[in-house]
Amino acid sequence: MKVLVLGGTGFLGSNLVHKLLQVGYEVGVYGKSSIITNRYLQDVIHKIEYFQRNFQLEDHFSEILEGYDYVYHLISPSVPSLNNPLLDINISIIPTIKLFEAAIKSQVRKVIYFSSGGTVYGIPAHIPIQENDATAPISAYGVQKLIIEKYLNYYNYIYGLQFEILRISNPFGPGQRAFSNQGIIANVLGNHFNNKTSKIWGDGEVVRDYIYVDDVIDAAIKAIHNKSEVHTLNIGSGKGLSINSVLSIMEQVLGETISKTYTPAHKQDVPVNVLDISQAEDCLDWSPKISFENGIKKMIQSWNPETSCFEESKRR
Repeated sequence: MKVLVLGGTGFLGSNLVHKLLQVGYEVGVYGKSSIITNRYLQDVIHKIEYFQRNFQLEDHFSEILEGYDYVYHLISPSVPSLNNPLLDINISIIPTIKLFEAAIKSQVRKVIYFSSGGTVYGIPAHIPIQENDATAPISAYGVQKLIIEKYLNYYNYIYGLQFEILRISNPFGPGQRAFSNQGIIANVLGNHFNNKTSKIWGDGEVVRDYIYVDDVIDAAIKAIHNKSEVHTLNIGSGKGLSINSVLSIMEQVLGETISKTYTPAHKQDVPVNVLDISQAEDCLDWSPKISFENGIKKMIQSWNPETSCFEESKRR
């Protein structure tokens, strides 16, 4: 079986690529950056077919998808903290629709889309959040994720395109970039190891559902073979932690105090988000295995001071 991973050079994507190869799939990777300079795929360059392309400008998806059975779509050019709907439409939604059109023509067996369980629901009416709860995103990022979900349902209904939507909470782990606009854990630890102060948006009491990267990837692999009639699944830990609790646990593991400062919150930040993962447990025969504390320990162990990155010394 051949699998194409769009966004395979990023944090989740590179971890997914390694796992797909490990379990025996032929893998193609679509990404914008040079594969030669990507440290996370250096050990598998000779095992993959690589397409270095610009997703926003892509007009040849049909040629790229030819021969591939499954497609993972992880490309998401914007981030939750940005608020630019017009940009999202041009760099994310329009190219994704072109991708779906090509998937139909190329007779792709299934598209697996990495959506956002942290943003598509908006402010929840209750906790934990179930997949059939109202979706009312309050960030442009969440809106574009939900629009793409809706188009997947549309192409399934009209053309029979098979799909899985994974609404992922807040993933963390080796391979995650420090000093980016996403991933508070990677950013805080990266700052700490470089003797910098971390900026915390809000009072630290917002609650999120954090899940270790290996557990996300295990769910993503199992989604290929999901035979149930449920195709939109929450992927998280099912547990909530405030940012202050996250910082406290990190300090306990480090045995050191983290330098931090608090600043006004983003308007698009929901106060609490914890996912109900029971449907994923049932449909995928899956459950998260790595506790938050153990995940933090693995993250700290993966820090490479020479590159200022979280790197895995040995793949699973």
